[in-house]
Amino acid sequence: MAAVVIPVILLLSFLAVVPILLLTRAASRCRGSSAQLPPSPWALPLIGHLHHLASCHGPLMLLWLGGLPVIVASADAAREVMPTRDLDFATRPLTGMARPGIREGAEGIIFGPYGDVWRQVRKICTVELLCPRRVQSFRPVREEEAGRLLRAAASAQPGQAVNLSELLAVYAADSSVRLCARQRQRLRWWQRLRWWCFAPRLLQLLAKHTSVYRSAALILPCFG
Repeated sequence: MAAVVIPVILLLSFLAVVPILLLTRAASRCRGSSAQLPPSPWALPLIGHLHHLASCHGPLMLLWLGGLPVIVASADAAREVMPTRDLDFATRPLTGMARPGIREGAEGIIFGPYGDVWRQVRKICTVELLCPRRVQSFRPVREEEAGRLLRAAASAQPGQAVNLSELLAVYAADSSVRLCARQRQRLRWWQRLRWWCFAPRLLQLLAKHTSVYRSAALILPCFG
């Protein structure tokens, strides 16, 4: 009997000591990392300080965070925005430079108002462009361009920096053109360089005149 009690006591002691050691180690890490950071209130995993903002400003607040200013911080507010008033938030408004560049009736699936035409266009895109058969037919193009991207990155000399932003931009451009026109976009190096220098300036100009492109740097970090 004594031989059975001793292992149980050792096991219970081990289970009691391990959490204490883990908590001590986590606390020491927090103290070590907080010394390098500004003071901050305690945060929850994933949502961070969102609950502090919601307690001060309510479940629906205007918070300028990149290109997404409206924050919905409660289930009731999200239910009101999405299921209850879904039609009120379904249409993306034309603002700034987007309005004169798109004529009425040619808004397409991105800027078109919700209605019969929009539902028909979405149905066509789902059936003809995004169906599994069509997506699978593009697989050879994706694999070939991905292989070209990897070979271009692997061809760099040992210790040489690789401009992944430029390679990914070329990969996206070549893949898109091949899917649409069935041929690769043949640009010389100086043409690609000129485009690469011009693209950030173009997005900055668009961001000043329309709210549509304010989150371009969030979607494409290479333009940030």
